[in-house]
Amino acid sequence: MPQQQNFLLQSRARMDALVLKTIRSADRGAAAGLRDLSQTLAALPDWPQSVYFWTLCAAYFEVIALGLSAPDHSHKRLSSKILRVYMALARSELPPWDELILQLLDVCAQAAAKQQQQAPAMQALLLAHRGEQHSWPSAASEVRPVLGGLLQDDAQDRIRVVGTLHIDVDAYDHFVAAADENSRQMLLEISEWALEPQPQACVGTSRLARSLADDASRLGLSELAELATLLARLLQAVAQEGGAAEQNGELLVSAAEEIRRLLHQFAAGFIKSPQPALCAALQQRLALLGGQSLEKQWGVLRQALGGAMRQYTARPDNVSARAELGRIVDQLLALAGDLSQSVSAQDLLLAAQQLREHADESMLAPGSGPDLQGRLLRLQAAGDAFFTTA
Repeated sequence: MPQQQNFLLQSRARMDALVLKTIRSADRGAAAGLRDLSQTLAALPDWPQSVYFWTLCAAYFEVIALGLSAPDHSHKRLSSKILRVYMALARSELPPWDELILQLLDVCAQAAAKQQQQAPAMQALLLAHRGEQHSWPSAASEVRPVLGGLLQDDAQDRIRVVGTLHIDVDAYDHFVAAADENSRQMLLEISEWALEPQPQACVGTSRLARSLADDASRLGLSELAELATLLARLLQAVAQEGGAAEQNGELLVSAAEEIRRLLHQFAAGFIKSPQPALCAALQQRLALLGGQSLEKQWGVLRQALGGAMRQYTARPDNVSARAELGRIVDQLLALAGDLSQSVSAQDLLLAAQQLREHADESMLAPGSGPDLQGRLLRLQAAGDAFFTTA
């Protein structure tokens, strides 16, 4: 049930707040809000049983909103149970609603005896549910025509349809406002950085991009979220590597402008895909900066390994020297593993594995130093060759 589950996730905070107000103070306005939310969920035809359940919830909350039933502890328990069903559906779990259905129907039936005209949602439900032999799917199919335009009108008020997405109006408005501000600030900061590079300034801009990516992902805008994530990663890499503006500035500005374009399209009612060439360029630049970072790691480890080897060969009985040598070899193995997807890195990986295996087998053996040094030289040569040609 993709549409309904997506809406459940979007409107969770609103549901929690309204249920809490209803439980604490029997707030009629909150109950009316829960009725509207239930009608919106009932209007999403993903699952007949769920449609019927939310139609029943709409009638129940209408009873509370109109004061047709006393706000006692039983209503607090029922509201809490409805919230548990809501949470179960949001997690794609089988909801605990069998007994709850009968309890809600009983409340509506008692209220119907008091008022015949004030509760159209409740009356529509009871008309459709005459006869206990109805199964949920068949009852749901009767409820929807009886409600007529009521659910459709409420759904139109509470749901914004953009492309294939059905989005809660409050979630939509919040996203558009927050994303517009974040993307505007992000483009401003990147443009200023491109003119006057200060790599560490990219850290804060990266957080803006990640926040935008998270918000887009929650709303179902997966491609926009992926683009914002790529931008955030590249900004972080630039901050770490100190990349110059002439190498990264233009690409970063283009990515920020593309995000703004996609957001404007979304606000206008369209879901557009980012430019493939731009996404590819971001991925390539990330790979390049990642390779530079690994090369720096190689340089540091290469130097440390040489020092540890000299200490060990000078005093093979030195336990600390053996432990340090083994630790550095393990780090080199991890580095080689990061590069293992590259065919040209296979020699480096093999040399690191052989040094590790030989060190495990013979580090304590007398006279093992020269053999270890030979394997170290092969490892150094393999690493130098890889990073020279990479």
